[in-house]
Amino acid sequence: MRAIDAQSRSPLRGVLYALILSVIAFASACRTTNENLRVRMESYDPAERIRALTAAARQDRVDLIPAMVDRLDDDDIAVRMFAILSLEKLTGTRRGYAYYDPAYKRRAAIEAWRRYVTESAQAEADVSTALAKP
Repeated sequence: MRAIDAQSRSPLRGVLYALILSVIAFASACRTTNENLRVRMESYDPAERIRALTAAARQDRVDLIPAMVDRLDDDDIAVRMFAILSLEKLTGTRRGYAYYDPAYKRRAAIEAWRRYVTESAQAEADVSTALAKP
C-alpha cells in the first residue's frame, strides 16, 4: 500500500513543483521587467539596451530621458535608432537627430538634446520652488 501512495503522490508532487517553478519564473520575469532601466540601458548587450529603451518609452518614464539621450551616442546603430524613437514618443520631437547621420552631425543634435534636458530640469525646479513658496 505504501508503494501505491508514493506513486499516487509522485504526479501531484511533480505538478506542485512545476507550479512553484512557474511562479518563481514569473516573479523573476516581472522583476527583470521592472529592474533599474537606467542600468539596463548601459548593458554591454545592445539587445538589452534596446529592450530597456523600449520599456522606458512604453512606461512613459520621462525621468529616464537623460539616459536615453546618452544612448543617442551609442556605437550600435540599432540602439541609436531605438533611443531616438523612444525620445520622440516621450517628447514629440527628434530635435534634428538622425541615428544614421555621421558622428559629427549627430554631435550637434545630441548637444541640442542635452540643452533640452538641462532646461527642462531647471524649469521643473523653478516650478517646484514657486509652488513651495506661500
